[in-house]
Amino acid sequence: MAEEKLFISGLSYGIDENLLAEAFSQYGTIKKVNLIRDRHTKNSCGFGFIQYANVKCAKLAMEAMEGNTLAGRTIRVEQARRHGRSGRGVGRGRM
Repeated sequence: MAEEKLFISGLSYGIDENLLAEAFSQYGTIKKVNLIRDRHTKNSCGFGFIQYANVKCAKLAMEAMEGNTLAGRTIRVEQARRHGRSGRGVGRGRM
């Protein structure tokens, strides 16, 4: 696992950054939480990213949280992937 960023999908549309950070902070120090929101309604799109301070914590969180229920929905947790020539952006969205 080369990246410390995780892609989280299947999130409840009512979730916020604080709840997401709280659920994942037990696995290590979080550098950034980015919940993707609709630009018009500002509601959650149901996915987001978490960046950990180190790779070890990200791997632990991914293994522990994959398939768990958060705010009433089963979530998916995977390593965020870079895409494009510039390497900008990760997962299925941009952070």
